[in-house]
Amino acid sequence: MNISWKDAIVTLISIIALGVSIKSCTLSLQSVEITNRPYLTIKPVKFTKSDNYLEITNDPKKNSISLKTKFELTNLGKTPATDVKCPEHALSSILDVNNPNNQNAEFPVPFTPCPKADIGPGDTHKMVLIMTVQKNNRQDMKTDSDYFNSGKGYIVWTTPITYSSIYDRSKEYSVEVSYKVYKDQIIFIKSDVK
Repeated sequence: MNISWKDAIVTLISIIALGVSIKSCTLSLQSVEITNRPYLTIKPVKFTKSDNYLEITNDPKKNSISLKTKFELTNLGKTPATDVKCPEHALSSILDVNNPNNQNAEFPVPFTPCPKADIGPGDTHKMVLIMTVQKNNRQDMKTDSDYFNSGKGYIVWTTPITYSSIYDRSKEYSVEVSYKVYKDQIIFIKSDVK
């Protein structure tokens, strides 16, 4: 059976058209996923009672300071975020009061767990991160407390969250943000959304 050059060209064009069609379907599916997926954001919010981003509490019996920050987890996407997972701890570093140009190493900080339920489009969940700093004596505790209360001291929070979509629970999305949190202001450092 002989194949003419015309038949070969028609077959080649058909194969190319099939390839373009498959690629177009793939791009359409990706576009639908990107458009309809959940998008979680994390941002610090002020405590209502104190109107501050960072609440400082002294415990003279334990020579410690508790530093609390409140965060909102909001779904800006079009579908619910499911299987929302927060680590048991956020990463934090604290400014060394005795050497303001140096930060102590990062260490884990426990915080309010993620919601058990899905976070629907436009819904918000609040989390509180609490860090307790143990000091050697009351004077060190007072010095650190005064430093944070003056608005000069800050904490750097890095909080990663993972979640999935109702359309594909096997695919995991994530958001990780870092903020410098002072008593009365916040400074955004970085965000990574995947």
